[in-house]
Amino acid sequence: MRHGKIPDWYNKESKRYDTFNENTINSRITNSTIEKILTKNKVNTVVDLTCGTCWQVFYLAKRGFTVTGSE
Repeated sequence: MRHGKIPDWYNKESKRYDTFNENTINSRITNSTIEKILTKNKVNTVVDLTCGTCWQVFYLAKRGFTVTGSE
């Protein structure tokens, strides 16, 4: 991999991430649990350093959190 170029495997693997994170019961439970933990601890800003295709980033941002995601 060269700097600044997305590796070829990422495009293939990202489809698997999306399939896992689509609107399934597991993703809804995971996302709502994360949201409850953050809210309980009064966390407003989140950094997701392994965000993959950003499902949790978008979920939390839609709910008012300030979120930065990086892969």
